[in-house]
Amino acid sequence: MNTIKKIIGAICMPLALYICYLLWQQTLAGKIGANPDEQKVAIYTLLPVSIPIVLGLVIFGWYAFKGEYDALKE
Repeated sequence: MNTIKKIIGAICMPLALYICYLLWQQTLAGKIGANPDEQKVAIYTLLPVSIPIVLGLVIFGWYAFKGEYDALKE
């Protein structure tokens, strides 16, 4: 079970960075809002909401990869 936790941790870290890249790409490319006002709203609402989620995934992945959750009961 500890090996599975480490694999999940190794997957979560790059996945979180990829999600952050996709959100940034979508908002800056203008695919979310057609006019500049909608794009500003998208940038100011999506990024502050998504950054804590992405950071949480990275931190969880790091701790799972390092084995911090190995002592928990299965």
